[in-house]
Amino acid sequence: MGRENRGLTVRELVEKTDTNSGSIKRALEELTELKLIKEERENVFPYRRLISLTELGKEVAKRVIEIEELIKKVRTNG
Repeated sequence: MGRENRGLTVRELVEKTDTNSGSIKRALEELTELKLIKEERENVFPYRRLISLTELGKEVAKRVIEIEELIKKVRTNG
């Protein structure tokens, strides 16, 4: 989600992560409790739920991306 500019639907999250919807829903509940994500409902059909990062979530995602890039760098220089 940290690389997306807009919210994602649960279906898109399932497809992007190759994870089942039950696991995604549990993760979303925990991330919501941690105030890392927010959910908005579209006001037009098909009335999808869009999941997006909060400001805190964006900061955490930024750090995760930095760590991923560092690991990638270590692996290629290793």
